[in-house]
Amino acid sequence: ITLLGLAKLFHVDDRLESWWNDYERSFREPAPEPIEQGTVCHLLTHLDEQESILLLDPEAAVEARMDTMVQSWNLDSIEVMIQRARTAHGAVAQIDINELVYFEALTQDRARLIFYDGSSEVHDLGAVLQLIRDRDKCHFFQAVSFEGQAYEYFNILYTEAFEKVNCDAGTYYLARLNVTAGGDPAARAIVNCGTDLFSHYIYQKTRRRLESLNPSSDFSYRRELEWHDCVCSEGRVDSVAVTQ
Repeated sequence: ITLLGLAKLFHVDDRLESWWNDYERSFREPAPEPIEQGTVCHLLTHLDEQESILLLDPEAAVEARMDTMVQSWNLDSIEVMIQRARTAHGAVAQIDINELVYFEALTQDRARLIFYDGSSEVHDLGAVLQLIRDRDKCHFFQAVSFEGQAYEYFNILYTEAFEKVNCDAGTYYLARLNVTAGGDPAARAIVNCGTDLFSHYIYQKTRRRLESLNPSSDFSYRRELEWHDCVCSEGRVDSVAVTQ
């Protein structure tokens, strides 16, 4: 009775319930929370503060996932899961991070990557984030989020130009990236449409960073586009006003 009274006095039961709810919620989220005006550095900080499963090594990640499931796994199935996780991390470790132009976080802890040569691959999201962190490249990957519909990051070093887009919902910007045109649909969309739309704040912030890295270059937007629905699609005809 005394312990129960002390627990209620200090609201221990409420704290435990809150902790448990946060713990369960962290495994129900399909992809990391979008950080609209940050970089992968900010995302990594956020995930680290949340003790996210995405930043664990393969063995620890498998064990963490098992803690949220019914304990019906046998030792063989656990070993298979760990081996698959190791293989996924090993595949990502072979990636040349300097050729990574863009990546998008998908559901089920996966990520779609697009490279300089126009190829596209899908890998384990946690392994990709850890690779970017370990190579100390997180500050080069800028987040883009338009209406909360995508978790998109682009390597600012591959920015060829910015464009201003006027559409029904407002005025936005996009980045045209230096990607080789190819047959991959995801890469082709980046070549034809650039990144998703983002705010004036991101445009100004990214432009200043690029100009600080390239003092002799001007990264102000090159042209102004008129879109009626804020969506780019292949083959569409948009009115374009050349601004420079």
